[in-house]
Amino acid sequence: MIDLPFEAICKKGAVLLWKDYRFFDGEEKDKFIVILSKDNSLDPVLLILTTSQIDNYKRIQRLYLETFTIKKDEYNWFNKDTLLDFSKIAEHKKEELSAAFNAGKLKYCGGLKNNHLKEIDDIVYKSQIIEEYKIERIV
Repeated sequence: MIDLPFEAICKKGAVLLWKDYRFFDGEEKDKFIVILSKDNSLDPVLLILTTSQIDNYKRIQRLYLETFTIKKDEYNWFNKDTLLDFSKIAEHKKEELSAAFNAGKLKYCGGLKNNHLKEIDDIVYKSQIIEEYKIERIV
């Protein structure tokens, strides 16, 4: 296994596991993130936390409109169906992500398949809720 610097893996479609991610309410748990930024030289990095709480989205149809679901058997790191909610795109400073990666809190899992990246781009491009500057940095 080759150890790569964060800059080498911080690219669009990279999936990382954030150990003990701290939520606003203080709760900590392991969370997958997906890098969305197409240009990794820009700061902050656009990313999205994944969720496996898909049924919550399906019950309220308007929440489910701008999402992308990954089936659990499509990648070996997801053990449940996983959803990306594009209303929750986050911005994180590259320096903070790099420090977390170097400290072992962020683990690189791999990258999304090209067909998934294309579907994500289509959703983002047609979005009615994502800010224009984020769309330009993703698509």
